[in-house]
Amino acid sequence: MSPEVEISDPTAAVADLRRRLAEARKFLDLESKAAELAELREKASSPDLWDDPDAARSVSRKLARYEQLFEKVDGLAARIDDAEVLLELAAEAEDAESRTEAVAMLAKASEELEDLELESLFFGEYDDADAILSVHAGAGGVDAQDWAEMLARMYQRFLTDAGFTVTVEEVTEGEEAGIKSATFTVRG
Repeated sequence: MSPEVEISDPTAAVADLRRRLAEARKFLDLESKAAELAELREKASSPDLWDDPDAARSVSRKLARYEQLFEKVDGLAARIDDAEVLLELAAEAEDAESRTEAVAMLAKASEELEDLELESLFFGEYDDADAILSVHAGAGGVDAQDWAEMLARMYQRFLTDAGFTVTVEEVTEGEEAGIKSATFTVRG
């Protein structure tokens, strides 16, 4: 995500955001996901859903993920529409404050769309599964072990800041400094 999105031409920004959102909708294949969402809702309302707890968890997880996706896309489209209307009103009334507010709304929408574009890359069959991350020093002695420790810490901090749960499964300390290897489980 960009630290701060700068918008010099709000009208062009609205058109660009609409184009990017349409591309994201197409890439995410929301039409087929809408049909799948309806099926998931039907399964979730079935009284015999919890006869198989594993299947029920799977349905619930997928349903929540799809509902969240549609909520994000629909909310983003609404925010772009709101910003466009505010821009039009600001132009009619020659209100600089409203124009500034609309530009801020567009910048926020652009950041949210960047997040959605990144998130859209993770809608594969196994993308919602947990991951195991291993860091190994390999050859290189103490320097490699020290670097492996720094790298493991960087991964832990990044993943934690990104909202993942990181569990340290195993760490093999180096003889002098650093680590020979570390293994983490990443959830979320």
